[in-house]
Amino acid sequence: MRRLVGLFLLAAAAAFPAQKSRTVSLAELDQLLASDRGKSDRKVAGQIADLELSERAGPVKLVQWQAEFTGTHTREALTALADASAFLAPPAAAISANPPPDLDTQRTILSKASDYSAKTLRTLPDFSASRETVHFEDTPEQLIEQQSPGTQSFTQRGLRAGNPGPTERFAAAAAMPIHFTGRSSTVVTYRDGYEVPANQQGSKMAAAAMGLTSSGEFGPILSIVLGDAARGDLRWGYWQVGTPVAAAVFRYSVPKEQSHYTVMLPTARQTVTMSPAYHGEIAIDPETGTVLRIMVISDLEHPYQWLQIDLMVEYAPLEIGERNYVCPVKAIALSKLPLTTAGTDAKHPAAMQTFLNDVSFTHYHVFRAESKILQ
Repeated sequence: MRRLVGLFLLAAAAAFPAQKSRTVSLAELDQLLASDRGKSDRKVAGQIADLELSERAGPVKLVQWQAEFTGTHTREALTALADASAFLAPPAAAISANPPPDLDTQRTILSKASDYSAKTLRTLPDFSASRETVHFEDTPEQLIEQQSPGTQSFTQRGLRAGNPGPTERFAAAAAMPIHFTGRSSTVVTYRDGYEVPANQQGSKMAAAAMGLTSSGEFGPILSIVLGDAARGDLRWGYWQVGTPVAAAVFRYSVPKEQSHYTVMLPTARQTVTMSPAYHGEIAIDPETGTVLRIMVISDLEHPYQWLQIDLMVEYAPLEIGERNYVCPVKAIALSKLPLTTAGTDAKHPAAMQTFLNDVSFTHYHVFRAESKILQ
């Protein structure tokens, strides 16, 4: 069963005026936030919206920030900032100075992870879970400028039938940094060892398919990435610290010829399905082999080389039907799309638009058999 990723686009909402983003470290952001205490929610959020991080924030850091700032706009801005950094290198404080394990120990950890993946798929019960998605996007200045005749934007070609075109949607918009645009909710069903696609559950895919959406977090991505990585370039990364579980992190890269990771991209005429090369990280509990985090960064080829499609999934132990299982609790889907493919090259890359989805999996419920005695 292949892992599927869908790419969809949504309309922008009003947010803060755009300025050129400033890149800051985690320490610099902490200093800025310390000076912002007591300021209005919108003022703090506006300052955060104009920033980009130079290193990965991580869930622990985000929880810390959101505990200090309870304003809705500030919390949304902090979430977008931290999520966008999920695919960057971790800060030095998150990497242990301990030496890497020897090769035999590394093989043992990876073997445990492979066994864990297989066991997870076999032992998960039939269940449902809520998939809550918070959507963010930016509005580049080029998006609201009138297009020259004969130029077709990537956004326009990716829209589905019945949606308004970019000119209509953004006619009154101003350029904006990445900002909150809405929420969506759907029910994920896991039955007989497989995740049931949303359209088979009778739900409206359009309600959740905003920006970059994904499926397969409940099992397939584990087996696919672990299997592909074992046949590609899999190597030691680092010991991760500063999280609830100290993890062994491996880095991997998978060539196109070995890839079973599938990306679906809507175009004007059809949905293009491809299995690109990709790379990323796998964080593993070295004692149990439990996969704690998987990062997937697609390496697309011509004519899609300007696209960025990244996915990160975090797993944690949860109780389902009075038993503990390790299940996905969070996913981050980040896509960057060129506004036009006309006249782009290495020296003159196209302007990009960013779409970001913050996904939480909650309210797990096991399916129980029910019977009635009729007399």
